[in-house]
Amino acid sequence: MELRKATEELKEALLRYQEDWRKSGEKTVPYGARFFDLNFEEWLLKTRELETQAPSGWVTAELWFLLDEGEIVGAIAYRHGLNAYLLGVGGQIGYGVVPGKRGQGYGKAMLDLLLEMLAQRGIAKALITCNKSNPASEAVIRHGGGILENEVEDGEEIVRRYWVYPGKSSGRQSGSRPGGGQEKWI
Repeated sequence: MELRKATEELKEALLRYQEDWRKSGEKTVPYGARFFDLNFEEWLLKTRELETQAPSGWVTAELWFLLDEGEIVGAIAYRHGLNAYLLGVGGQIGYGVVPGKRGQGYGKAMLDLLLEMLAQRGIAKALITCNKSNPASEAVIRHGGGILENEVEDGEEIVRRYWVYPGKSSGRQSGSRPGGGQEKWI
């Protein structure tokens, strides 16, 4: 199992991933993994550009996809900074697991891999949020060592704001994965 950035080589797997989300009737999560009305090549270019230059009001971000035996089962994004919206409710880390693959530990695996990567980059802490109505996401965050700061209202939702500390001791088990085996990121 590995985290990989989108490439032409992953085009077919990414198109299947998008189709899995479409069939589920849910919006693709995280936001950056959505193609919207772009074709694959346009989306790939915008994703790469966002790593170093962001539109006004946005922050730069990176996006990785979790592959398990060649299949994309989820995606995770790391935003390099915090604007007012992200500080309030959006957070720096966003992730999603394809609906048909939930409950198998993929969310925890993605967060573990990302936190390991952030620790290697010297990132001391990152904000991660979830809706109070999403206990599965909250379990992933707590597994990653998330410490609840507070709850805020966002329309009709209550958002829980957590800080995670890459490199700090938590419930994470480095190198573990659903079903055993090793993880990596590239």
